[in-house]
Amino acid sequence: METARSKLENIKARERTKVKGTFVYHECPGGVLEFNFNMFKDDPIEKWKFLDGEIREVPLYIAKHLNNSGIYKTEERQVGPDGEYKVTTPLKRYSFNKNDFIDVYDKSKEIVIAEKISSVVKTK
Repeated sequence: METARSKLENIKARERTKVKGTFVYHECPGGVLEFNFNMFKDDPIEKWKFLDGEIREVPLYIAKHLNNSGIYKTEERQVGPDGEYKVTTPLKRYSFNKNDFIDVYDKSKEIVIAEKISSVVKTK
């Protein structure tokens, strides 16, 4: 039977697997993104620097971090024939687009949300 320690080591090994992709800085084309990150408590903090359009290999956990952080939501109100709606759309500041890997959940692929906030009242 696999112990908790060996399960953690397997997870660490999978997350440290190198993947190849292209960094895209949607918010600042041609820009540079720098950040410090460590995935596991006992890992040292590493400094990362990415240039827009750069193709490189990174650990899987960095690709996941880039695809799941830097997302903000915009809201706008739209009036339709049956009332007013608040439409929420997720937007990405940056992403790491796969060249040779899978298994990265991308939160920006979430659906657009529309909430009805008022109804049209017909008067006689």
